[in-house]
Amino acid sequence: MFRFIASQIAVIVDRQIWQDKLIKNEDYYRTLVENSSEIICIINEFGVLEYISESSKRIIGYMPHEIIGKNVAEFLDSKNVEQLIAARLKKERSKDIEVVKIYNKNSEKVYLELSIANYANTKNNNRLIVNAKDITTNIIAEKKNIQAQKKLETIHKIENVLISDKPIEDILVEALQIIAKNIYDVDKLCVGLINQKEKALEIIALRKKSKTKVLLTKNRLIPFDEMSSIKSILDKKPYYAKDLSKQKTLKKSDLSSHKEGILSYYITPLIINNKAIGTLNLSSSFRNNFDNVDQNLIQEISTLLAIVLNNDLLRKDVKNRETDLTTIVNNTSEGIVKISLNGDFLVVNKSLCEMLGYSEKELLTKRYSDITYKDDLVFSRNMIDFIKTSKESKFSFNKRYVRKNGEVLDCRVSLSVIYNENKEIDYYVAFIFDETERNQVLKKINDLKNVLDNSANVLFTNSKGIITDVNEKLEHLAGFSKEELIGNTPKIFNSNFHSKEEWNTMWDTIKSGNKWQGEIRNKKKNGELYWVFVTITPICNIMGETEQFIAIQFDITEEKLAKTNLIKEVIDAQEQERERFAMEIHDGLGQVLLASKMNLNAIGDVVEDLDESTQSIYNKSMELLTEAVQEARNISHGLMSRVLTKFGLSYAITEIVNNINTSKRIKIKFIQNIDNIRFNEELEMGLYRTLQELTNNIIKHSKAKNASVQLIKKDNKLLVEIKDDGIGINKGIDNNPKSNGIGLKNMKSRIEYLGGKFTIDPKTKKGTKINIELVLQT
Repeated sequence: MFRFIASQIAVIVDRQIWQDKLIKNEDYYRTLVENSSEIICIINEFGVLEYISESSKRIIGYMPHEIIGKNVAEFLDSKNVEQLIAARLKKERSKDIEVVKIYNKNSEKVYLELSIANYANTKNNNRLIVNAKDITTNIIAEKKNIQAQKKLETIHKIENVLISDKPIEDILVEALQIIAKNIYDVDKLCVGLINQKEKALEIIALRKKSKTKVLLTKNRLIPFDEMSSIKSILDKKPYYAKDLSKQKTLKKSDLSSHKEGILSYYITPLIINNKAIGTLNLSSSFRNNFDNVDQNLIQEISTLLAIVLNNDLLRKDVKNRETDLTTIVNNTSEGIVKISLNGDFLVVNKSLCEMLGYSEKELLTKRYSDITYKDDLVFSRNMIDFIKTSKESKFSFNKRYVRKNGEVLDCRVSLSVIYNENKEIDYYVAFIFDETERNQVLKKINDLKNVLDNSANVLFTNSKGIITDVNEKLEHLAGFSKEELIGNTPKIFNSNFHSKEEWNTMWDTIKSGNKWQGEIRNKKKNGELYWVFVTITPICNIMGETEQFIAIQFDITEEKLAKTNLIKEVIDAQEQERERFAMEIHDGLGQVLLASKMNLNAIGDVVEDLDESTQSIYNKSMELLTEAVQEARNISHGLMSRVLTKFGLSYAITEIVNNINTSKRIKIKFIQNIDNIRFNEELEMGLYRTLQELTNNIIKHSKAKNASVQLIKKDNKLLVEIKDDGIGINKGIDNNPKSNGIGLKNMKSRIEYLGGKFTIDPKTKKGTKINIELVLQT
């Protein structure tokens, strides 16, 4: 019994020891499992989790109690979880390792490497034990390596395309296809070229993806003001539109893209030499499609595109420049030739062929000496020898050439020496100017200048009126030396005879590009006055701007004096005729009329006894006879101008005005400030006759009701103004065709003889206004 009890106690003690050991072992293994870097789980045949270690919290974010009892298919990114489990339970899978993608509690991707084994402690063996190792870091690193490798391969592919000899548009389209296939499979890719002249973005290559096919288009201009991105692009910064559907205002290009189904786009500038020359545009039908765009990759691609685009632009620019240069060389008026050291023609332009009368093919078989005039051959050889030994590279000289038809040309040659890399003469380039016609023109001009110098006084001024040159004849006439005149203005000749208005009219005429002609009274250096007839012609440059004026003057002083003497003789003859006629009227007709009046007056008493009809006839006859006597007296006084001779100009004009006002035909107002002032006899008589004729014309032809005469002395001038409110002087002449304005011409000649000016004011709207200006002799 004791032994039995003792044996039972021993068993109990052993069991307790074993249980304690088991508990310790469980704690140990639990600690190992819970602290493992892997997830340990048990899955039944339906894929339901029966157990999972607490490391799940650290690796996928779930506590064990949150996912035990759930099917693993809810977490694994795999469609064949059930097949995988069934195949493993039946031991149909030889592979015990599986890599799966799982979404953690934060919906982030986690990559797990699964080690799967059958759970051996079950009778039915229908459970699996799985060890899940987190290999996310390794997978991401591997993917980055793959992406980096793919990027590198893509860049290499793009580089290979860009070095192609194909047209730039084809190259860019191929590059866009590579980008779409290997990097950004978006709805639209395009490359644009910034056109500053048109203020637009020119689309030169485009890849547009549709449901059925890929469309390739090019050469579309998008004006800057239709682009939201243009400011950013010109500032060399990328532009990102995240969601076009949420933007409040859309520009025209955005609206167009939105209609195509585009919701987001990313544009990066293509930059060369710190200047945006184009753009790379990526467009997508998804919102926020470019949030995580690889900017470094985009930068690399855009740099490559910018280089190839810039190279194409440079090639086109060089080609255009070459074309322009060729066009210029072939269309310039100068002959251009490239000459070898031996004198052979290597290249000739079109103008040289036309100048010499040869075809290009014919000239290229010639040498420099073949077209040189025989008398210039020695000079030509000496010049070449001099050029070869000279350190200069540019030379200019004159020589003669022979055309194909034998005609000799006078030419100016500008020759440049072109050196090779060894600083040895490689070839020559000669610019040949045909100056044959120019020399002939210069000869004609020189001949004309000689003629002018011997027959006329010539003066040159710049556009501001500063004298730049004069000929000797002008120096001799005016008494000034060339040195005294150059740098001065024509005012140096001013005699103060012409008014400011006259000078302004002259300057307005020539400054407008028109020629002016007229008579000018000038003053010599010694104060002597002289008259010239002047023709002033503006000389313009090729832009039509006046560069200088040339004044050609002919001395007409003698002609003026002869004309003045002739006018004086005419005036004197007129005055003598007036005096004779006045005497005849006064002593003849006047006396007869007066005697007739006295005889009629003697029978006045007898007439009173006659009938009324006879008395009326008598009275009327007496009135007419009285008027005739008065008219004869007036005519006599007007012709003889004794009042003028005795009392002066003011009194004589007053008498004319009073006589007119007495007739009540017209009212004339006389204003003057020359009471008791006497002038020389010629001036008084000339002005008196002029005013007498003008007032008669007003009475006879103007149909005026009022008129005025002003006679004002101001400083050394006598200013006269005659004005009426009639029909105007032109209509007056029209109403009296027989006059033809001869009276006006005579009056003007009379005033000019007195050294004055006679002008009719063209601005007077009603009636006539005439101004007379006389310079008083001191």
